[in-house]
Amino acid sequence: MLFVISELIVKFWSTPNRQLANSILAICLPLLLILIYKLLSISLHRYSLKSLPFRNLRGKTIILFAPALDAIGLELVEELSNRGVQLLIALPSPVTDPTNLQIVLLLRQGGNEEIFLESCLLDSSEDTLRFARQWLDAARLPTHSSRLDSLIFLPHPKPDQSFLLLNILLPYLIGQVETGPPIRVIHIDPKPPQASLCRSFQHHLGLRPPLILVPSPPSSSDALWAVLSPLSDISPGLYHLHQKPRAFQHPLDPQHFNKELQSVEAFIRTSIQNKKT
Repeated sequence: MLFVISELIVKFWSTPNRQLANSILAICLPLLLILIYKLLSISLHRYSLKSLPFRNLRGKTIILFAPALDAIGLELVEELSNRGVQLLIALPSPVTDPTNLQIVLLLRQGGNEEIFLESCLLDSSEDTLRFARQWLDAARLPTHSSRLDSLIFLPHPKPDQSFLLLNILLPYLIGQVETGPPIRVIHIDPKPPQASLCRSFQHHLGLRPPLILVPSPPSSSDALWAVLSPLSDISPGLYHLHQKPRAFQHPLDPQHFNKELQSVEAFIRTSIQNKKT
């Protein structure tokens, strides 16, 4: 069979057809190289999540903001818990909710007791302040860690308001504590206005920002890659490293986006002035 195929290729590559064959090769070769690159990227992504640095996350602290512990939220919590991370889960529902308490107790039975639950209403500035101050007070205690590695933000019913509160107010408050690597804020499946604000806010933070914004597709393993990836501007899977920013160039509602962007920039300028004084 291989002999027959090779013979056909040799005959086709004869002098009369050489120009046509070279044209086909010039078209197909780049496509083949792109396909090989994507397959290698996917393999590297899957292998990296199973490698030792990704399996052992002891000593790292992550705060997860989620509307509820279901679907990707529960998958991500389980992945991080199995890797030994100190995890604080912030939910809009009360801490005393029986379902949430039962889930946390089951996760702790897996061997990682550093799983905590706290209530936080991201559509309320007062409650967000309360949560941040409570976390800061606890972080200063000898029994708690003052390190913060990542913030993970899952989609909420009110994305615009909660996005501004999470990415503007909270990072400045937690910036008062000691951190390990730069803090990463992970957005799972961000809306176009959110992603545009991500890039604008990142631009205002300078060359070496204390905050890294990483858009991520809705997958627990891809979100885990975004949390742990060694590069600041990498996207899960490597192969859509440049695709996502281009997809967010045009927000759905430019007027609403400009209004939100002005409020973000005003807050940034005020925060910088307050730090200088």
